[in-house]
Amino acid sequence: MALIYVVEDDKNIQEIETFALANVGYEVKGFDSAMDFYEALNDTTPDLILLDIMLPDEDGLSIVKKLRTRQDTVLVPVIMVTAKTTEIDKVKGLDLGAVIMDKTGVDKNAICTDRRSGGGTEAHRRHALRILP
Repeated sequence: MALIYVVEDDKNIQEIETFALANVGYEVKGFDSAMDFYEALNDTTPDLILLDIMLPDEDGLSIVKKLRTRQDTVLVPVIMVTAKTTEIDKVKGLDLGAVIMDKTGVDKNAICTDRRSGGGTEAHRRHALRILP
């Protein structure tokens, strides 16, 4: 089964996302901070990352930028889940290689259709679609 990392500092949101994914059979690990996430990433590379933009120790956009430079994570799809709704935040995330940004949760159909900014590669989208139900 696929391993999904959820990086979210809001405990309630992290719990909902983790529970929902675990409930359909995924192995899920949650992290409150970028530091904890990076420590786990050094041990195991996940199949998918759900990432909040606003974390206490590092913003999600800079995390995606770093993930795209690492050989072990360059092709790991990242779904940014955030309350930020401005167009510039969405474009920044997509340009950095996030598959999608969605303030309400993960939408499999949106991964297929949100291509207007050109961010995230087709390989990232295909990989995320293989992982999500």
